[in-house]
Amino acid sequence: MTLIYYLFAEKNITPMEYYNMLPGEKAIIEAMFIKEMESREGVGKCMKRA
Repeated sequence: MTLIYYLFAEKNITPMEYYNMLPGEKAIIEAMFIKEMESREGVGKCMKRA
């Protein structure tokens, strides 16, 4: 999943809203996105074991 799609589909943030953010805001959003994707991967691995 790409960052822009994730923000639009799950957080209701349009691509234009993201592009208009300050660099520091984008860095925080990107870090949170990475953390969320890592968390989802962990959940997926647990579900595959069940």
